[in-house]
Order: sequence, then structure tokens, then C-alpha cells
Amino acid sequence: MNSGPFLYPLGRGSVDLFGMLGSMRLRTGLLAVSICLAACGPTGCGEVQRPVTGAIRLHLRQIYDTGAWLRRVPVELAVSLYARVKLERFLAELELPEALHQRLRARVNADDFVDELVPFLLFVHEMYQPPVGESAETFDDHLRAHFAPEDDVPGIEHSMFEWNPEQVPEGPSLPGLAPEVVRELLAFYDVLYLRDRTDASQVEERLACERRAELPALERATRAALPSIRNLLEALGEQMEGQADLGAALAAVLKDDEKLETATAALIRFIDQTVCRNYRFFASRAFRANQLKNWLKAELARPQGGALWSYLEHAQYERRHGVVVVVDGLQGRLVQALAGSGADDAFIARIAEEQRAAGGPAPKAKSLREPAAQQTAFLEAFAQRGYRHPDYLPFFRERLADAHTHWLPVGISTTPTISVRNIPIGLTGAPVAGANSTGLPNFHFVERNYERNGQQQGRAYYFYGSDAVDLVRLTDAAELRTLFERLPEVGSMSCSAQYDERAQFGIDPFVNLGLGEKLRDFGERQCAAELEKRVDTELKLRKLRNRLLDKRASFDGTSPWWRFWVRIADEQDRKLAEGWIEEIAELEQRTLPELLMVYDPWPDHFAHFEGPFADEILAPSGELNRLDYWLGRWQRAYQKAGLLERTVFGLSGDHGLSPVFHLLNPEVEIFDALRERGLDFRVVKISSDEGEGPKLTNPFRPPSMKGIDVVIASTAGGNYMFDLFVDQDAGFARQPLASELRAIRPLSQPDAAPIDLLEEIVTRLSDSLEYLAVRETANSPDEGRVRLIGWRDGERAEALIRRRGNRLHFSFEGADLLDTDRLSPYEVFTDDDLRDHAVLRKRCLGALEDDVSTWCTEEAWRRLCSYTPRPDSVVQLGHLYASERAGTINLFPRAGIGYNSFVPGRHAGESFHEKNALVTVWGPPLASRRAASPLRSAVNGSVPMAVYQHLSGERPLRGDDGWGYTPLPHDWFD
Repeated sequence: MNSGPFLYPLGRGSVDLFGMLGSMRLRTGLLAVSICLAACGPTGCGEVQRPVTGAIRLHLRQIYDTGAWLRRVPVELAVSLYARVKLERFLAELELPEALHQRLRARVNADDFVDELVPFLLFVHEMYQPPVGESAETFDDHLRAHFAPEDDVPGIEHSMFEWNPEQVPEGPSLPGLAPEVVRELLAFYDVLYLRDRTDASQVEERLACERRAELPALERATRAALPSIRNLLEALGEQMEGQADLGAALAAVLKDDEKLETATAALIRFIDQTVCRNYRFFASRAFRANQLKNWLKAELARPQGGALWSYLEHAQYERRHGVVVVVDGLQGRLVQALAGSGADDAFIARIAEEQRAAGGPAPKAKSLREPAAQQTAFLEAFAQRGYRHPDYLPFFRERLADAHTHWLPVGISTTPTISVRNIPIGLTGAPVAGANSTGLPNFHFVERNYERNGQQQGRAYYFYGSDAVDLVRLTDAAELRTLFERLPEVGSMSCSAQYDERAQFGIDPFVNLGLGEKLRDFGERQCAAELEKRVDTELKLRKLRNRLLDKRASFDGTSPWWRFWVRIADEQDRKLAEGWIEEIAELEQRTLPELLMVYDPWPDHFAHFEGPFADEILAPSGELNRLDYWLGRWQRAYQKAGLLERTVFGLSGDHGLSPVFHLLNPEVEIFDALRERGLDFRVVKISSDEGEGPKLTNPFRPPSMKGIDVVIASTAGGNYMFDLFVDQDAGFARQPLASELRAIRPLSQPDAAPIDLLEEIVTRLSDSLEYLAVRETANSPDEGRVRLIGWRDGERAEALIRRRGNRLHFSFEGADLLDTDRLSPYEVFTDDDLRDHAVLRKRCLGALEDDVSTWCTEEAWRRLCSYTPRPDSVVQLGHLYASERAGTINLFPRAGIGYNSFVPGRHAGESFHEKNALVTVWGPPLASRRAASPLRSAVNGSVPMAVYQHLSGERPLRGDDGWGYTPLPHDWFD
């Protein structure tokens, strides 16, 4: 669309006429401007970028009563959202038992309210219908269209891609749930929601799925649902015939009553969450459409159309859009090197060298073993001669070249560099501890204050398994605020993203995780297809808004005197306008979202099993190029709709990954050796080893943590956590300090000589341990002290990090465990960089221990450590124990080594590759990076804060209103 007036050629005879008008040209121009303003509004007929105004935000708050969206939907508001006939036909096709069929039909056809069943049925029946046309294309389709076997790209064929697979799926169809599984699923729904509650008078205003949050209600429901769940799992087992791993897992659950009860309770919570989630989507759409329609009509009836025109002009020309994408396992420097450089890139040369060295000499350990071999043919070829192809990482290459892309040289994943901790940070910008926090310090923790039957016993959580359904409850208890809750008035959508409370539409993250490994591109295709449908809606809305704006003169009293004869058509115009308003109000709920949030799990998922630099990840057929393809598809939706100029995108990784060449088990190395000395510590492991299956924890009878010396848990190969207890009574809930761990004995041997457990750990793991971290004093979100202990080149070293507010002090004895004196081998530095590092190190390490005013701020430490092999190490370790849930002792293995793992890819540790998560924001509304403040390093939690700033016009500040991170520079935002 042109931003200026349309210029029409004039005939030769017209020239004389304009010449005759002479001095009237100015008045003629003013008349043309007046006509344009009447038709298009004060912004003119083109796209205009203006700041978000307080008036528009006030209008949005007046329009939308967001509290109403959590109530039941009256039928009269929902008739346009679903067709009862379609749902009745769907139920009839399933050949359900008659009594069940009648109960379901009764709820579908309720006259006074929309039952939870309706959105749930729509979810089962419609959400995952096969895409058609352009939306049906998968990455593999794209790959085969742009690459060929004769291209001879090293590593393009691997364990996850072959040019000529034995079976190629025919067409774009998706394998939906088999009818027998749907029948059992609805029978399960009947047990939970309908049976014995068929009378509408028994239905409360509060949704049933919200009323089962407490354990007693869940336990009653579990007992009632057990037979139905057994039938459902048996039906699923039959559908999964041929999938040995899933079939074996289902069989094990069906044979064990305790596991079946646990699985039933987890499934009930999952169904409750799914039902509530989809009902809120449905309700928000119905209520929003009605509220918008009523407000627009009321404004139309006011003198001169009230605020109707400013709303339409804002929607048409100014409405801002923001997209937040979190990708699991996305390392920034890796993507930058592959997309932006050739064989001479220092990063590529270094990781190729590391891969050839295979982690160096193996550590001395009884439990030592080797992981599966990694196929890295593409990396080796890239390191020797580079690689360029127009369809290899084109989206990321475009970002690197774009002047409005701010790509942080060193993006940060918080410590431990693990998904359960960093995904909510990357999606919400919330801190881990304190007010409005995530409450999730790690992939596992012990809730020490948990009581059962009035007795304090502790409760272990591990989130790979049945405890995953508790994540929503735990973050709610911590009062986490999602971006959707912060911006409830804007249209929103979630694509497979967790922590999407108050989003208005979403693709389920658990369903995507469950299907996406076998059915590649499942969630990505659904997201793209939904966005592409919404492009058509946005273009239709544009035309409707323009039609209504064209009628402005009929309602605002600006019709010129010579149009008096048009006024007789005003009533007809009003009826037309009201019809358009109703259509606009409905379509606004299905247009491109103002806030889109996306989560992609796959680079991490496959890098664990294949290695982070394997062909399955780096080659053109690998996960990074697959991600690049989908990022391009999602962005093109905004481009096709003409909204790109008003959209800011933010992309972050929750962490990176590091290759593993040696595996060992610290439990064996430490506690088996102590048992040989006659010290029998009772050790209980609450986690699976990386590469093993999920764990089931019975929510009604979780194992007690009382009477245990050491609770251990490991995550992703890079973090190994010990939980110990001061005593079994008054001190059970308090985390032990370093001084208390230097003199402990087994609970079963009170007369044994006490040992220094910290010294035992660092001595017995000296070949494999980077360092351990432990509380020196009690820690809080505002202050604390953390001690580090490790070995460097045969020398024992200790360090102490003191934190108070935004300032930190770092000191050490022996070697510098955090390598603040070393420069990163993954980057080439300028002379200015070298001077900056030297000046910062002198200032920060020269600070006076007893004078907090001399301590460096977090920003200064972050910049200093961005030059080192351990990005943000001082700040992140300084905050490690801000939450009491963060374990007692945290072990971090050296690069190339995995603790309690079976696979060659690791994270959760402290190596560069794990800490360096990608952090980038881009979009035309951002200032050019050449004109904005440079920034070397930022935490992934700053990305949602940046998108919030663009959408709201407000600058979020760390520590205020639940924001946990330093905002990106103010001058990045025009």
C-alpha cells in the first residue's frame, strides 16, 4: 500500500484548466486533504506508525471486562461459535453406548449455558484437522523440493532423514485418535463431569475442572475413574501396536495398581487442565466479541460517533503486534556461526577441534562408561570449507543482515541451565524466587514443608513424568504472571507454549510433545495453518473497517453543506454500520494475534540423543534448518497481512547444549566408597537418568523424605543435586549451610565419626567436577553468600560470591574457578574488547569486601563475564540459592562429562555451550542497531520484557511488578 496520495495522470486539456485556476491550487489541495481525512481519518489512507496512546489503552479497558471471561457462557453468546448439528453428528458417528450418548447430547443442547463439553468436543474434533493447501507443507517436503541426493552434502542423511525412506507418508493427513480411543476418552469425561450430575440445576457457575484442585477431590475422582482409565489405556495400547517403547510403558502401568492410580490421577489433572484451558479460549472469544460489539454500537450512537473512529483507525493503522518464541536447546553463538560465517569462524573451528578430541582423557571413575557415538560429518566439512546454500538457514541469515535485528553476542541461560527453570523465564520474564515468581529453581526439588496426615514429611518433585501436571499449580501458587495476564485486552494466541494463562486461543503443548517426536512438524504445522487462516481474516477486517470509516462523515457531523442531500440516507448508513460492527466484532477474535507465544522443543529433544553438533542438528536436514523454516513461515503470516511494520519479534533459547564423551555416576563414586569405609548413608534418587523413561509419583501417597540422609537428583547430565537435612525435626525444613556439611554422619550411625562431606565430594570427583556450589549463609532474593569448591590443574580452589541487592563481590583462593581471567576461545576480540575486559576485571575483583558501594553491579559483572568461557557466571551462581527449593549442594561436571546420563548431549551445566542461549529481538519498529546502544549480553528473560514494552508502551523495570531481569536498552525502541 502506498503511504502517500494516489497520483492520477491528467489529460492534455486539463493542464490549461489548472493553469487558469492559478492561485486556487492551494485551496484545491486543502479540499483534497479534507476529503482524505473524511474518508481515511486523521492518519491518512496509508500505514502509519505512532506511539501507543493512553486513550486507546483506556478504550480497551472500557471495552473488555476481562473478569467475565472466566464465567460460563450463555448460549445466546455462543451460537455463532459452534454448530450443534455438527457436534451431534460427531457423537452419532462414534457409536457410543446409548446412556452415554444421551448424556453428552443433553449437554451439547443445554438451553441456558454452554457446558465444558462443547469446547472439549471442538478440541477433540476440530483442533487437529489436517491442514490443506500451502498449510500442508512440512519441512521435509520443503527440503526435498530444494535439495537433492546429487548435491552431495556431507551428513545430510542421518538417523532422522533419508532420501528414500522405506515408508513415505501419503498426503498431508494427520493420524487422529482412533474412534475406539475417542469413545473411551468421552467415557472418561462422563465419569469426571456428567455421570450423576445431568440436571442443569446442579451445575455451578464455577467450572467443574476448577473445583478439583485439592487432593481430596482428586482422590475421589481417581477412585471413580480407575475402570474407565484402564479401558482407555488398553485402547491406546492397541492403537500404538508396533511402538515398542510406548507399548511397554502402558503395559507396565496396567499391571501395577499403584502406577495405574498415579497415571489416572495425572490424566485427570491433564484432562481438567485441557477442559478448563479450552473453555477459557471459548469463553473469552464469546465474551470479547459481545463486549466489543456492544461498545462499538454504543459509540456509534454517541454524538459524532464517539470514540468509534479512533478505535477503528488504531486497529487499521497503529495496532501493535508482538511475538515471543522460546526454542528449547538453542545456542546463540552456534546459530550465528552457521548462518553468518564460513570455515574461518573461530567458533566453528573450536567446536570441530573439541569434537575431534572427544573430551580429552577419560576421568578416573569406577562407574565410567561411554555414550553412543556422534555423527558429525557436516560439522567437519563446514570447518574445512564452510557451507552456503540459499535454503540453509535463510531466516537466520536475514536476521543477521537486518539493521533492525538486535542479536546479543552472548545470550544467557540462567543457572542451572535447565528447561523447567528457563522456559517460564523466557516466556514470562518472571524471576525464580520472590513475589510473582516462577517458583521453579530446577527440574526437581524437595518441598520440605509438605505435610501428610498432619505430619511434616517433605515431597519430592521431578518434572519428567506425572509431576509435570503440577507445574501449573506450582507456578500459580508462586503467583506467576504470564504476558497474557499482563495484557488481557489484546488479542492473543499460544502455540504449544506452557504458561499461557489467559491466552485466548492455543495449541496444546502436551499434545504437541506427545505426538511431535513421531509425527514431525505436528505443532509447527498447526500453528502455521492457524496463522495463515487468520491472515485471510485480517484482510477481510481491513475492508470492513475501511467501509465503516468511509461512512464517518454520515455520523460525525462533518458532511459538507453541499452534501445535505446525502443526509436522507443516514438511517440506512446506520443499519449498514451496525451490521459491519457485528461482523468486525466477531472477526476480531480470529484475526492475527496482537500477542503470539510459541514454544519449540525439538532442537533440545534430539540433541540429547544425537549430540548438539551432530548431523541431525546441524545439517540442512537437521533441527536448526527445520526451525529456520518454521520461523520464516510464522513471520510471513504477519508480512502477508501487512502487519510486519508494526510487529516486534523476540526469540530466545532456554539453554544451549554441550557434547558428552564420558559418563559416570557420582553416587557410586562418593557413597559406595564411603560404605566401604563403614559409613552407610541412606541415599534416595528422585530422578531418572538422562535417556531413561519418566517417573510416576503417587500424589496421594508420595514417598516421605524423612529418615533419608541424602536425596539426589540429576538433570540433563549437567547438574547433580544433593538435598540434606539439618535434622529430622526442627531443622528439617531449613537448608544446611556449608559449615554444617563439614561435620555430618549417617542417621543410622549416630556414634560414627563425622566427615566433611564437601571435601569427600571434591576429592572423589576431582577428575570430573568443575565445581560444587553450596550455601555459605542463608540466602534470599535480596542477598546471600554462595561458596564454590573445585580443583584446577591439581590445585584445590575455593571461591565466595557475596550478593546484596544488585551488587556482587567475588573472591577466591587458589585458582579462579570462574575463569574471569581467561578470554573465551569461541570469539575473536578487538583491542577495545580486551581493554574493556581488563578494566572491568580490575574494578570488580578489586572491590572492597566490607564496602558494598565498591562492588560491581550485575550489569558490570555480566559484561565482564561475557568475554570469558563462563558467561554471567558470577551473577547466576550468586542467585542460585535465592530459592530455598534449590537443593543443598549442586554439582557441575566438567565439559565433555555427563553425570547420571546415557546420552551424548547435555545441559544444566556451566560450560559455554550450555550457558550461551540465543537472545535476539527484531522488527521494523525497533531502532537500527547502528543508532542504538550496543549490548554484549542479556538474559533470556529480557526478551518477553522487550515485547511487553513494545505492546504496552511501558518500560518494565526489574524488581517491579514481578519482572525479574534487566530490560533491554530504552533507545532500542523508537
